[in-house]
Amino acid sequence: MKVNMDFYKHYAEIKNGAVIQYPVNPRVLLASTGDYNVPPYWEGGDLDGKTYVFCHDSKPQTDYTEVLVETTPYYDTEKQCWYRGYQKQNAPAELIALRLNTAVETTQNNIIALLDVYSEAQEINFELSDKQKEAWSQYRNELLLIPDQPGYPMQISWPKTPDSAATAMKLEVVRV
Repeated sequence: MKVNMDFYKHYAEIKNGAVIQYPVNPRVLLASTGDYNVPPYWEGGDLDGKTYVFCHDSKPQTDYTEVLVETTPYYDTEKQCWYRGYQKQNAPAELIALRLNTAVETTQNNIIALLDVYSEAQEINFELSDKQKEAWSQYRNELLLIPDQPGYPMQISWPKTPDSAATAMKLEVVRV
């Protein structure tokens, strides 16, 4: 079984309920047996006179203007387990700009893909009722107005595809 070695970066050595050292990797390859001293996905315990705990990862939500900096692990008394600690900090201006540019590019690609769906619907335009044509026209206009939304590009309210898509694609069967 292949084990993700990053898993072993999330142990802390504790003493009397306080973190002594973090991160630590208690896993050691024993030359005599060719095995490791702890099993894969070990939750922690006493080893060589030291106490180790696995620190679970539960990152807080951030927005594009923030980054997480790892801090000292903490014990959650309600869940009765250790967690990696994080602190939110302001992201550097370069990272914010990169995140915004990536979001703009992704959003523009999504808009283009959805406009392609609109174009395909227009190709079968002769099968659409006037009401369906109006719904598709409204949909196209809403797609084109996405960049004008106040939260663009990080918070977008996407328009719904008109329900007529399925009915417009149906084929009529004629008996001979």
